[in-house]
Order: sequence, then structure tokens, then C-alpha cells
Amino acid sequence: MILSSCKNRLDSQRISKTEFPEFSSWRDHWENPNQKTQLLSNSKIHTRVKECLNDTTIVVLTSTLIEDLESYSIIKSLGDINKDGINDSIIIIPELFITKENSYENGASAIFTDKKIPRIRVDVPCLEIEYFFFCR
Repeated sequence: MILSSCKNRLDSQRISKTEFPEFSSWRDHWENPNQKTQLLSNSKIHTRVKECLNDTTIVVLTSTLIEDLESYSIIKSLGDINKDGINDSIIIIPELFITKENSYENGASAIFTDKKIPRIRVDVPCLEIEYFFFCR
């Protein structure tokens, strides 16, 4: 079961175009190349987050990640959920969520330390790690 709460947050984190220089693609607007390089070179960023930054099917909201790096660095252990003998943990990353109607919203994904477990995508930016738990 997954629960999430925005805790009555206002959408004060909207990005205006004037905050960014001209980019060569829409993707660069959301996943800023300079910020991406900064995150990839940061030794405190978890390997799984770096893998997502390098995955061309995921658009990580780099400015959101950098602005709240402390929250996005939290790793929660869930135990051995896939019964492979290795403890599995979860991390939240901010992600651009593109709908079937081709609109977009700031969203988030829960990624697992075991990349064989697929990420859980949601179309809300306020996904919080403490709401994840595993029931046997």
C-alpha cells in the first residue's frame, strides 16, 4: 500500500522560463545539464539516483532534487521484499510526469536499491518516504 500527502503545500515551486537560459531541448529545461553533471559528480548521491539521471526514459527534475537534497537522500529499508536474500530499500526522486494527454506535471518516483524492482511513479511532487511499508 502506498500513501502520500502534500501536507497542504502550495504550488510555490513553479518554474518560470526566465529562471533558465535557453536550452537546446525541452528535456534540458527540466533536467538541466549543468545540474545533472553536478549531481553525477556528487559522491553523496546514491548510485540508483545516478542511474536514473543517466536513464533516458526518466526525466529527473534536477533543480527540485538539488533544492531539497537532504529529503531526497533519505533511504528507507523495507527488508527483503523480493526474497533474493538481500535487503531492499527505497529512495524518492522528483520526476517529470507526462500524462497520456501529453500534459506534464511535477511528479515523483519511488526507486528501489535493487534495480530489478520497477520504480513506482506518481503524478504528485510530494511523495514522502515514510508512507512506504511492506506487508507480508
